[in-house]
Amino acid sequence: MGHGLISRMHRALRLDATLGHDVAAPGASTRQAAAVVALAALGTGAALGAVSTLPLAWGTGRHTTFEADLLRFVFYAILVAIVHLAAWPLWAGLLRLAGTWLATSDSEARDLGQTARAIAFAQAPGALGVLVPSLLTLQWVIPADPEPLRIGSGTANVMLLAGTVRTLLAAWVLLGTFLSVRETLQLSSGRALGTVAAAAAASAGLLGLATVVIILVSKLMVMIVQPYPSGWDYGVAVAGPWLTAYGYGIPAAQGFEFNLGLGLSRLVMEFVAPLAPAIIP
Repeated sequence: MGHGLISRMHRALRLDATLGHDVAAPGASTRQAAAVVALAALGTGAALGAVSTLPLAWGTGRHTTFEADLLRFVFYAILVAIVHLAAWPLWAGLLRLAGTWLATSDSEARDLGQTARAIAFAQAPGALGVLVPSLLTLQWVIPADPEPLRIGSGTANVMLLAGTVRTLLAAWVLLGTFLSVRETLQLSSGRALGTVAAAAAASAGLLGLATVVIILVSKLMVMIVQPYPSGWDYGVAVAGPWLTAYGYGIPAAQGFEFNLGLGLSRLVMEFVAPLAPAIIP
């Protein structure tokens, strides 16, 4: 089997169960693994940025200006990509800890670098996320519809297709991660599933904590800086932190969790954000 980057990415896309063991072996290329994560980060950023800023595909004159939507798309894409890259070693550590905890005496011990290389290649499908904004641009050639979200309209169909592609890519990454964990750590399917589930539970806890921190920090910033006239202070102090949590927190959380193909961020934030008034005075 080939050991080049393209060959290994092709094996990852085919969900070759033996790839995880190969790239975790001593002497395997960490540079190749980092390249895959970088490509996946760009693809994931493009996909999540496009879906998060759907008006971009509606063009000038529909809901907002094209320039404003383009800037929002670029911001989302860059934020997601940066967090995705930064989360890679953290996910490797979480999976290694959970895998070690669930391992049996027959399991093979792996260090952090070996685990990181294995899950890196599992992220290869994320690079195909560039297809999502490409699909959304098809709406530019669709005549303006006074009800763009009407069931059966061309715009709604393209949006549904783009969202479906993103979901399928996430499931692809998640399945590849499961296979990588199972083969790399030599776990049974049940223990490998438990390892990924434990990492997902840790993700949910981290996202909940991050949501509270984002709300708290933004609330303190609004109270200290007070960027609006005095008549607006109260409303901004109340609404601003929650808007910040959703505007910045959700893209960052998605970049973090899409290392594994998870989609928990909005669910966690929808649950935690309403609890914040009781948590934060």
